[in-house]
Amino acid sequence: MHSKVAIAPLLLGLALAAGLQQAHAQSTPLTPRQSDEQFARALNLREDGDLEQSIDELEKLLAADTTLDRARLELAVSHFRSLNFTQARALAEEVLNRPSTPESVRVTIRQFLAEVDKESRPHVFTPFVNVGVMHDSNVNAGPSRDVIDINGIQYTLNAKGVKTSDTGYITMAGVAHRYLFANKVGIGKSNLTLLWQSQASYYRTTYDTARDYDLDVISLSTGPAVLASNKWRLVVPYQFSDIYLGGKHLATFNGINPTWIANTGGWEFGVDGQWQKRNYIQSENNSRDSIYTSAGAYVSRNFLDQKLTANVAARAFEERAQADRFANRGEEYAATLTARPWTGGEVMLRGSHREARYQGEEILYGFARRDQETRFTLSVGHTISTGPMEKWNVALVGSSMHNKSNISIYDYRRKQVSLNLSRSF
Repeated sequence: MHSKVAIAPLLLGLALAAGLQQAHAQSTPLTPRQSDEQFARALNLREDGDLEQSIDELEKLLAADTTLDRARLELAVSHFRSLNFTQARALAEEVLNRPSTPESVRVTIRQFLAEVDKESRPHVFTPFVNVGVMHDSNVNAGPSRDVIDINGIQYTLNAKGVKTSDTGYITMAGVAHRYLFANKVGIGKSNLTLLWQSQASYYRTTYDTARDYDLDVISLSTGPAVLASNKWRLVVPYQFSDIYLGGKHLATFNGINPTWIANTGGWEFGVDGQWQKRNYIQSENNSRDSIYTSAGAYVSRNFLDQKLTANVAARAFEERAQADRFANRGEEYAATLTARPWTGGEVMLRGSHREARYQGEEILYGFARRDQETRFTLSVGHTISTGPMEKWNVALVGSSMHNKSNISIYDYRRKQVSLNLSRSF
């Protein structure tokens, strides 16, 4: 939903750039400088997440100068982001129906109204697809050496135990559904909007030779969401995943993942939790059956007129397994920097560090496992704006991971590079 809403300011930005001829009487004179300052203040408030104050500023601007159709159109955008579709449509149609509005502007307003009509429907279905090719330096997460030390004794790994590199192919397809409840609930100055969001998807990785590591995942999620204008939102989805490895049924994961996100003054804050039951199908893996729980938080900030976003996050987790050697707890920290240096382009750099402390002694070693995973990811993507591939996104993604463990067989390095093509319809 949010990706669709983001289209509206771009469409109206074209309208403003085209220039609107004003032909109405001015009720309270404003100097051009006063008008520009109040207009800029209203847009800044909106970008900082304060939709209600932005709407108030734009309404005051229109009350003082009824000729400002640029303010009227931006007010339509603010109402659109607030999911007040009726008011957004009325304001945009008022400008559209004005005889003095240039035809080039009418075209972009009609595009905006088409988005309003689509998003205001009770049911919205959004299919999506992703295909790609990748190279994996360590498909089986094998140790960096083919000779490992166990309590002073050296063992040589067989072919399946040594790290294996291979080329793989990625396929993902699915559909998201959003149901918009008709009635809003007013609390103070905020209007609460209730949604029900669902998604079904199928993901597959196919390797050229390492077919035992082909991965298939069928995922389903569904649950309510509550939005308070652009101030905060709460989602509580139930999630289910059915996982196959090498063509064999590996496991089913299911649980809930509540998330609360707030926006204020250009900052975004989020907290989330997860409760997940992990059930392994094969009898030899039954000791890995577990209950996984986690709690996390993040803070994000936009800079340079939305061209740069910084995000830091922290999470604590615990997995209680049937066998102590699989039970673990730990923490994870991550920092992400996202830049949008050109129209349609996005560059993302992410670094993370994860520590896991296991409870039971590892077989043959006689002591418990301790892992430290460090991962870096760099992606460069571009969304095509014209031609037969319009709206498709192409992305080159590279990642490097080092899992440092006190158990030599779990100490490994892994690098992946992929080229992906994706689109939502």
